[in-house]
Amino acid sequence: MNEENIAIIMLGLPGSGKTTYINNNVDLTKYYYISADAIRLSHPKYDPKHPEAIQDECVRLAEQELYEKVNRKGNLVLDGGGINRKYTLNIIKHLKANGYKVHVVFINTPVDICLDRNNSRITSNERFVPPSVIIDKAYSLIESSKRLQAVADEFVEVKYFTDENIFVDMDGVVAEYQDIPLDEDGNINFVAYGIFKNARPVMEVIDRLKVLSETKRLYMLSASPNSICSDEKTEWIKKYMPFIKSENIYYVGNKDFKSIMVKDLIKDLKLETRTCTLIDDEHQIIEKARKLGIHVMHPSKFLVEYEEIKHEIKILTIKTTIL
Repeated sequence: MNEENIAIIMLGLPGSGKTTYINNNVDLTKYYYISADAIRLSHPKYDPKHPEAIQDECVRLAEQELYEKVNRKGNLVLDGGGINRKYTLNIIKHLKANGYKVHVVFINTPVDICLDRNNSRITSNERFVPPSVIIDKAYSLIESSKRLQAVADEFVEVKYFTDENIFVDMDGVVAEYQDIPLDEDGNINFVAYGIFKNARPVMEVIDRLKVLSETKRLYMLSASPNSICSDEKTEWIKKYMPFIKSENIYYVGNKDFKSIMVKDLIKDLKLETRTCTLIDDEHQIIEKARKLGIHVMHPSKFLVEYEEIKHEIKILTIKTTIL
């Protein structure tokens, strides 16, 4: 297959950064560029207050233009959402029938970020879509990505968040959640019971974090009511997670202020928000942290997100056994 038979199809929500990706990664002197959005902007009936009014016609014109370019046998890139199942699958079928190698590039940007970008476009009278369209497409995006991955010759996922800096909660994430006993006054005797140093480790999460620590920066961020508990937690971390550096262990007195501490740490450590992730088991904390513009994950999502690390852990275990 020669270079002239390559077709790149973009997949992602409106505002996810598909056009930016093309401009930064595709040499448009060697590709035909096809975009329903570009057609819409030059359409004589285009009304920026009601862009959806001519959307169907612009999609049809983009498809027609693509088929014309296919007849010329040149490379092409389709800057569309790729979420319309019938439309995109029919295009891929046509491309393959005409000898094209199809590359799908999935720009995986969270829906709330796409909505924020779209709202900014509305405010500045730039190209935008009704917010309800983005929300509707978000519900179909995962299934669309699976379908296109199954039929594409090459499927590339470009994640908005890099997870380069990972802040990890302790209790309920890497240490088993405990039902802590209360005394006769309804209080917790943290001093007498040694609660945190005896917590059982959640090895499935810890093992995956250990693999990630080879390429990512890990920070422990846990709530601790006093210095005794902090010392116990530090002792526990050194025992079960020695790959986390001592200088990367932080405690906050009240868990309700964890999102504020994350914000301060990002600022003090001079980190970029889109490189930061918080793994926590409490949904209230997750939602507060999400508003910071960082990646947030419940431990259940973390295990699914990094499912492929299981294979790496198995290899490491085998090597250790052999040694």
